[in-house]
Amino acid sequence: MTISALPTRRANTLDTVQAYFKTYDFESTLFITNGPYGPFQEEIVKRVSSFRTCEVIQSPIRDTAAMSSLLDTIARRGYVMLENKASSEAAKG
Repeated sequence: MTISALPTRRANTLDTVQAYFKTYDFESTLFITNGPYGPFQEEIVKRVSSFRTCEVIQSPIRDTAAMSSLLDTIARRGYVMLENKASSEAAKG
């Protein structure tokens, strides 16, 4: 998987989690999700994390745009950071 191949579509949970683990080698990670796909996202994390310790926190669905916007912004920012790091490393050779 290459992160730079994603301009043709929006990144999904699997893309993001794989890119995260490819870029960062943390022994443990906390994932936070807010929305109807929390259980699905947790299963993806468990499947991909293998030997790492991961915890997924699922926020109950609320009709608050502020919480949804905040978590979406954090997730998008994290993905952009991963994408930029991968592009930088690819340019170095």
